[in-house]
Amino acid sequence: YKAAQMIFGPGMMPKLTRNMIINVYDGIHLDLTSIKHTSGVLNDASDFLLMFKYGKSAQRNQVFTYVIMDDRLVFSSTAATFFKDKTSKHAVHSRASKFVRYSGEMFVYKHPENPKLHTVVFDNDSGTYAPRKAQLECVARVMRRNFPTLQVIAIDREHPWGKQIKKIYHNT
Repeated sequence: YKAAQMIFGPGMMPKLTRNMIINVYDGIHLDLTSIKHTSGVLNDASDFLLMFKYGKSAQRNQVFTYVIMDDRLVFSSTAATFFKDKTSKHAVHSRASKFVRYSGEMFVYKHPENPKLHTVVFDNDSGTYAPRKAQLECVARVMRRNFPTLQVIAIDREHPWGKQIKKIYHNT
Protein backbone atom coordinates (compact mmCIF):
# COMPACT_ATOMS: atom_id res chain seq x y z
CA TYR A 1 0.00 0.00 0.00
CA LYS A 2 1.29 3.40 -0.98
CA ALA A 3 0.47 5.03 2.39
CA ALA A 4 2.20 2.25 4.30
CA GLN A 5 5.26 2.39 2.05
CA MET A 6 5.58 6.13 2.70
CA ILE A 7 5.84 5.35 6.42
CA PHE A 8 7.30 1.85 6.68
CA GLY A 9 9.24 1.46 3.43
CA PRO A 10 13.02 1.48 3.09
CA GLY A 11 15.04 4.62 2.64
CA MET A 12 15.50 8.01 4.23
CA MET A 13 12.05 9.54 3.57
CA PRO A 14 10.06 6.78 5.32
CA LYS A 15 12.52 6.92 8.22
CA LEU A 16 12.05 10.69 8.50
CA THR A 17 8.28 10.24 8.28
CA ARG A 18 8.34 7.65 11.09
CA ASN A 19 10.45 9.97 13.25
CA MET A 20 8.05 12.84 12.61
CA ILE A 21 5.07 10.64 13.54
CA ILE A 22 6.80 9.52 16.75
CA ASN A 23 7.52 13.15 17.63
CA VAL A 24 3.89 14.09 17.01
CA TYR A 25 2.69 11.18 19.17
CA ASP A 26 5.11 12.10 21.96
CA GLY A 27 4.13 15.76 21.75
CA ILE A 28 0.44 14.95 22.00
CA HIS A 29 0.81 12.45 24.81
CA LEU A 30 3.40 14.34 26.83
CA ASP A 31 1.51 17.64 26.69
CA LEU A 32 -1.89 16.49 27.85
CA THR A 33 -2.97 20.04 28.63
CA SER A 34 -3.44 20.87 24.95
CA ILE A 35 -5.92 18.09 24.17
CA LYS A 36 -8.70 16.24 25.88
CA HIS A 37 -7.13 13.01 27.01
CA THR A 38 -9.02 10.27 28.80
CA SER A 39 -7.65 7.04 30.11
CA GLY A 40 -8.86 4.58 32.66
CA VAL A 41 -11.11 1.60 33.16
CA LEU A 42 -14.42 1.23 31.40
CA ASN A 43 -16.72 -1.04 33.38
CA ASP A 44 -19.57 -1.53 30.96
CA ALA A 45 -21.26 -0.48 27.73
CA SER A 46 -22.65 2.63 29.38
CA ASP A 47 -19.12 3.79 30.28
CA PHE A 48 -18.02 3.18 26.69
CA LEU A 49 -20.89 5.20 25.23
CA LEU A 50 -20.44 7.99 27.79
CA MET A 51 -16.74 8.25 26.98
CA PHE A 52 -17.73 9.01 23.39
CA LYS A 53 -20.70 11.17 24.44
CA TYR A 54 -22.92 8.77 22.52
CA GLY A 55 -21.09 9.78 19.34
CA LYS A 56 -21.91 13.48 19.59
CA SER A 57 -19.90 16.66 20.10
CA ALA A 58 -21.65 20.01 20.22
CA GLN A 59 -24.78 18.21 18.97
CA ARG A 60 -22.92 16.97 15.89
CA ASN A 61 -22.41 13.33 15.02
CA GLN A 62 -18.81 12.22 15.10
CA VAL A 63 -16.69 9.59 13.42
CA PHE A 64 -13.68 8.34 15.38
CA THR A 65 -10.38 6.93 14.18
CA TYR A 66 -9.24 3.89 16.17
CA VAL A 67 -6.22 1.64 16.55
CA ILE A 68 -6.17 -1.66 18.43
CA MET A 69 -2.75 -2.71 19.72
CA ASP A 70 -1.63 -5.37 22.17
CA ASP A 71 -1.42 -2.90 25.04
CA ARG A 72 -4.02 -0.26 24.22
CA LEU A 73 -7.01 0.99 22.29
CA VAL A 74 -6.64 4.52 20.94
CA PHE A 75 -9.50 6.64 19.61
CA SER A 76 -9.75 10.21 18.38
CA SER A 77 -12.29 12.27 16.57
CA THR A 78 -11.78 11.89 12.84
CA ALA A 79 -13.11 15.42 12.42
CA ALA A 80 -9.91 16.69 14.04
CA THR A 81 -7.98 17.56 10.91
CA PHE A 82 -4.62 17.74 12.67
CA PHE A 83 -2.85 15.76 9.97
CA LYS A 84 -5.63 15.22 7.46
CA ASP A 85 -4.22 14.09 4.11
CA LYS A 86 -0.62 14.69 5.24
CA THR A 87 0.05 11.60 7.29
CA SER A 88 -1.94 8.81 8.83
CA LYS A 89 -3.76 9.40 12.09
CA HIS A 90 -3.64 5.64 12.52
CA ALA A 91 0.16 5.76 12.36
CA VAL A 92 0.22 8.62 14.88
CA HIS A 93 -2.07 6.64 17.23
CA SER A 94 0.26 3.66 17.03
CA ARG A 95 3.44 5.77 17.34
CA ALA A 96 4.44 4.52 13.88
CA SER A 97 4.35 0.90 14.99
CA LYS A 98 4.29 -1.87 12.44
CA PHE A 99 2.48 -4.01 15.01
CA VAL A 100 -1.13 -2.87 14.91
CA ARG A 101 -3.78 -5.53 15.44
CA TYR A 102 -6.52 -3.58 13.70
CA SER A 103 -7.47 -0.05 12.73
CA GLY A 104 -10.25 1.86 11.09
CA GLU A 105 -13.08 4.19 11.92
CA MET A 106 -15.90 3.90 14.44
CA PHE A 107 -19.15 5.74 14.96
CA VAL A 108 -22.19 5.50 17.22
CA TYR A 109 -25.45 5.04 15.35
CA LYS A 110 -28.65 6.10 17.09
CA HIS A 111 -31.63 4.17 15.75
CA PRO A 112 -34.34 6.53 14.43
CA GLU A 113 -37.14 4.19 15.49
CA ASN A 114 -35.70 3.83 19.02
CA PRO A 115 -33.58 6.84 20.06
CA LYS A 116 -32.44 5.05 23.23
CA LEU A 117 -30.83 2.27 21.20
CA HIS A 118 -27.25 2.92 20.13
CA THR A 119 -25.09 0.66 18.00
CA VAL A 120 -21.34 1.11 17.79
CA VAL A 121 -20.17 0.52 14.23
CA PHE A 122 -16.54 -0.40 13.50
CA ASP A 123 -15.03 -0.56 10.04
CA ASN A 124 -11.62 -1.20 8.50
CA ASP A 125 -11.14 2.22 6.89
CA SER A 126 -7.38 2.66 7.34
CA GLY A 127 -5.29 3.33 4.28
CA THR A 128 -2.06 2.89 6.20
CA TYR A 129 -2.67 -0.50 7.78
CA ALA A 130 -5.36 -1.71 5.34
CA PRO A 131 -6.95 -4.26 7.68
CA ARG A 132 -8.46 -7.29 6.05
CA LYS A 133 -12.22 -7.53 5.80
CA ALA A 134 -12.07 -11.13 7.02
CA GLN A 135 -10.86 -9.97 10.45
CA LEU A 136 -13.67 -7.46 11.04
CA GLU A 137 -15.80 -9.90 13.02
CA CYS A 138 -12.86 -10.37 15.43
CA VAL A 139 -13.07 -6.65 16.27
CA ALA A 140 -16.79 -6.99 17.01
CA ARG A 141 -16.16 -10.09 19.16
CA VAL A 142 -13.44 -8.32 21.19
CA MET A 143 -15.78 -5.41 21.89
CA ARG A 144 -18.72 -7.69 22.74
CA ARG A 145 -16.57 -9.76 25.07
CA ASN A 146 -15.35 -6.68 26.94
CA PHE A 147 -18.74 -4.93 26.86
CA PRO A 148 -21.40 -7.68 26.71
CA THR A 149 -24.37 -5.31 26.58
CA LEU A 150 -22.86 -3.05 23.90
CA GLN A 151 -24.59 -3.30 20.55
CA VAL A 152 -21.71 -3.69 18.06
CA ILE A 153 -21.50 -4.36 14.36
CA ALA A 154 -18.48 -4.46 12.09
CA ILE A 155 -18.75 -3.57 8.42
CA ASP A 156 -16.32 -3.30 5.55
CA ARG A 157 -15.14 0.21 4.62
CA GLU A 158 -16.88 -0.24 1.24
CA HIS A 159 -20.27 -1.09 2.75
CA PRO A 160 -22.80 1.35 1.16
CA TRP A 161 -24.71 2.02 4.40
CA GLY A 162 -21.52 2.73 6.36
CA LYS A 163 -20.19 5.05 3.66
CA GLN A 164 -23.51 6.90 3.54
CA ILE A 165 -23.72 7.36 7.32
CA LYS A 166 -20.09 8.50 7.59
CA LYS A 167 -20.60 10.99 4.77
CA ILE A 168 -23.61 12.42 6.60
CA TYR A 169 -21.72 12.49 9.92
CA HIS A 170 -18.70 14.21 8.37
CA ASN A 171 -20.94 16.88 6.85
CA THR A 172 -23.11 17.63 9.89
